[in-house]
Amino acid sequence: MDDDIWCLKSLGSWLQGQPHLCTLLWQTSSPAAALQHCLNGQKAQQPQVLLLDTSLDIASAPEICHQIRSATDAISILGMSSGMYEPYIEALARAGAQGIMLKRHLTRQLPQALSILAAGKPVDSRHFKDTKTAHADLESTAPTQRKPLSAREAQVLHLYSQHKTTQQIANQLGVSLSTVYTFKHRVIEKLKAATLAEAIYDFKEDDRDNHM
Repeated sequence: MDDDIWCLKSLGSWLQGQPHLCTLLWQTSSPAAALQHCLNGQKAQQPQVLLLDTSLDIASAPEICHQIRSATDAISILGMSSGMYEPYIEALARAGAQGIMLKRHLTRQLPQALSILAAGKPVDSRHFKDTKTAHADLESTAPTQRKPLSAREAQVLHLYSQHKTTQQIANQLGVSLSTVYTFKHRVIEKLKAATLAEAIYDFKEDDRDNHM
């Protein structure tokens, strides 16, 4: 995932030319789309390894990493940086990533790193942990108290509970698909749910309790 379109296309073309190393499932410049593929999409679209740009304009790379790692240990996350990456090491490590590389070194270092990452292991064990350990650490430190939903988040969840599609919700609210996906992921995170279905169930239970 990279919001630099030129870099995204260049890296995608290179990866597609390495069928002996990997299969490129998708590429995107949208954090919401990346989270959708990783956490709530079809199993076939969930990657073993996610390449994540550290200099995103519309979302924090550690925040995206944290959301994915809190939810699953099945995806290794490798940060990518155009310049100095040392400032990102601590934040990405805390968020559960498995390493970070300079973009200009990717074509030289990725061939060896991909097999390590696909096994859930860190490419730099001095600073980063394997996916299972990182996931367990975040689970053990996660607060148990749920955060309240905003009015718009509650509205989006209510519409999902009425079996409306993401496109229908976007049309009804007059917003983009990406915005709806963002609200959905916030809801799931705030309610400490593993899936949207679980979030809807918890939301309905809370609403029923509040009216008893």
